[in-house]
Amino acid sequence: MIYLFKMIILIAVLIPNSVIHAVAPSFEQTVSPNTLFIGDTFTYSIKLKLRKNTSLVNVPEDYDIIKDTNLSLINQSVLKSSDDVYRYIDLNYDLQIFDIEQQIIPTQTIIIQTPTTKELQIPSFPITVTSVKSSDSENIQLSNFIFINSQLNWVPIIFIGVLIIILIFGLFKLFRYLQQTKNISADNTAEIDSRSPYEIATHDLEENFKQIKSVLIKDYYVNYSDILKTYIAALLNIKDIEMTSFEVLNLCYDRFNEQDYRRLKKILNFSDSVKFAQFLASDEDNTLYYQKALECIESLHQSFSKKSTDTPLPHVVEEELLTT
Repeated sequence: MIYLFKMIILIAVLIPNSVIHAVAPSFEQTVSPNTLFIGDTFTYSIKLKLRKNTSLVNVPEDYDIIKDTNLSLINQSVLKSSDDVYRYIDLNYDLQIFDIEQQIIPTQTIIIQTPTTKELQIPSFPITVTSVKSSDSENIQLSNFIFINSQLNWVPIIFIGVLIIILIFGLFKLFRYLQQTKNISADNTAEIDSRSPYEIATHDLEENFKQIKSVLIKDYYVNYSDILKTYIAALLNIKDIEMTSFEVLNLCYDRFNEQDYRRLKKILNFSDSVKFAQFLASDEDNTLYYQKALECIESLHQSFSKKSTDTPLPHVVEEELLTT
């Protein structure tokens, strides 16, 4: 009987203790430090108290905590501990604030796994910023979005910035060098005209004559004379072709046979008379002197081809032009 009485008393004591521990999951919100100035870093914590048979399914992410640019997430961490009955979980979010107005961390939802899944609604939390900084603060606030924290180690930051500038400058110089090399290579690999002076002159005269109706007659005969002078300069190995018709004829006087010289003189004189508006050439004249130019070049080509097989053509240097 005494034993039965003791058992009843023991059950009466244990039942109330079980009810006390069978409480719903609890949480606590904290901010550390309590006093905040603009630009300060602080920790927002959600401290959870769960029974051991309860597990976390979902916790707030950084985008759930931060809804505008006045708060910036630096780091987040989770601390866990337990005792015989409960599990303790601290969700810590290290933030930096960039506005003197009160900031609100919005309402959060935490899902826990119990015999029936349950949601914990973490209410919104106000963050108050003191508008007056302490006298020893050397931090610089340039705007709501630009803040300079003097407590950071700026030496590696400045060093990295200088390295980035040097790298960008080096890449720019390399790009310019590659562009210049590409242009030089393109110039060097340009197609070399393998045609003979005779072929070039014949082709240029033909192309010039094709456009006689679309250009001024003066421009036509300027090109006409230049083509002939360029061909003669190639025959005589002369580099400077910026010569008048009179100078060209003087150079050719002792180098061409009489027939070629007279033919060339007549052609150049006619061209000059048209260029300087001393003579108005007709279509028949233009066609005639186009044919005469072709015949002149053909004759000179044959004469110099024959001469090159008999005796070498004397080399005429630029100094000779100055004394002629």
